[in-house]
Amino acid sequence: MKRLIQFLKRYLYKHPSYVFAYFLYFWQKGFVMGVPLLNDSEITKAVKSGKSFIRFGDGEINVLLSIKNHYQDFSPRLQKMLNEIVSNYNSKTPYILGVPRFINISNDDLKKMGKLQVWLPLKIVFWLHFNKTAPYIDAHNFYYDNYFERVIVPALLSKDIVIVTKKETINQIKQNKKLPWKNTVYVETPENNALSEYENIKNSIDKVLVDYNKSNVVLLFAMGPVGKYLIHEYANSGVQSIDLGKAVEVMFTDISISYLI
Repeated sequence: MKRLIQFLKRYLYKHPSYVFAYFLYFWQKGFVMGVPLLNDSEITKAVKSGKSFIRFGDGEINVLLSIKNHYQDFSPRLQKMLNEIVSNYNSKTPYILGVPRFINISNDDLKKMGKLQVWLPLKIVFWLHFNKTAPYIDAHNFYYDNYFERVIVPALLSKDIVIVTKKETINQIKQNKKLPWKNTVYVETPENNALSEYENIKNSIDKVLVDYNKSNVVLLFAMGPVGKYLIHEYANSGVQSIDLGKAVEVMFTDISISYLI
């Protein structure tokens, strides 16, 4: 009963439709979304065509539900940004959205895995707000060992790369001699609460882009929910952008982050 009261206090006023849908689908053991997820060859083809990628996970779902997450305090402005990404998405947008594959796993199976409470909110929010017919990628793809190097990188070898992430990660990447690109530029971002520096970050990226042909530049982002909207903006302006997340820290290394899936 205590958990129920906390649930209602958290969501009933701001997100009544979410509360209704949650109680409707919580009891349906076979509830799945059946989201079409692109396979590896389709993703490589999309990268070659210039498509950008924006990944939504539990952190972004938290923002949509007015909850803070690990990297960013809750902000109505950020919530509006993420809602814009979702509401604008269709098969013709210059970006492809990513959602965790757990959206296609039944409630019963998620419960057996001990993950129902983690991923049911995603399924409910998707049902309420996301495009049901547009293609998606598995948001966890980049956490599989060597996935980025195997599926994405072959289409980026001739590109100018701009990596947008925190200072610690930049310093780490600079020590990696295995990076295949002839030209790699870095834009530093705050480790947390990047929204307060949004305009400064965008200005820094814009200054870098002045020196390059934007049709040959790819921006690689690892900066939490705020980076999603930057990708949205740059993708719509013709600059290919890819949301790598934590995978940017381990690309071209033997370090595995598959445990995050």
